[in-house]
Order: sequence, then structure tokens, then C-alpha cells
Amino acid sequence: MIWRWHKTNVNVTLTHYGGDTISGAFNTSQWPEPGDKWESLKLRYNGAKVTSSTANILALNGANSTTEWPDDFHSGDVLKIQFKTLKTGDAIMILFTPRGTVLKRVMVL
Repeated sequence: MIWRWHKTNVNVTLTHYGGDTISGAFNTSQWPEPGDKWESLKLRYNGAKVTSSTANILALNGANSTTEWPDDFHSGDVLKIQFKTLKTGDAIMILFTPRGTVLKRVMVL
């Protein structure tokens, strides 16, 4: 028997621990759709854009996605996402699109 982990409403926190500020990371406009808050940074869930069908909550330093965000991601900034569901084998990836670089990739075990 293979045991698979599955959980709903999973909170994930991404913290910029140091290094360069990521300029133009976010769309500064007020958008209710989590997938529309991204500019030079992109968040992917199993390869697809994070949308309201995959995430309930998206907040930067306590400000939710329906408010204006700064466009840069600075050292010390905290991004919180509540995924509707995560299970064993799911992948979350953060991309820096100007260079096509994967900044972080995690897989749920």
C-alpha cells in the first residue's frame, strides 16, 4: 500500500531572505485574481498559473491581493499563499521570467 498525503487549505509562506531586490516582481494594481498579481516573478502550481481555482488567499506583507502592492520584492518581504489543496507529488515553482530562471522549486512529499 502506498500512502499519499492530501490536505486542503494549506498555508505556504515564501520569505525573501536576502540578496538583490527583485524589481518589477508584482503587478501594483488591485486585482482580485491571484494569478494577475505577478510580473517578473511567476508562481506555478503543477506547472500552471496560480488562480482562484488553486489558491484562496494571496498576501504580501499582510496586504491581500485585492489591494495595491509595491512592485518590488525586497529582502524581508513575506508572501503568503493558501492553496486549496496540496497532495504528495504536487510541485510549486517560482520563476524569474526576464532570465527564464527557476528561483525555487519544491515538491510535496
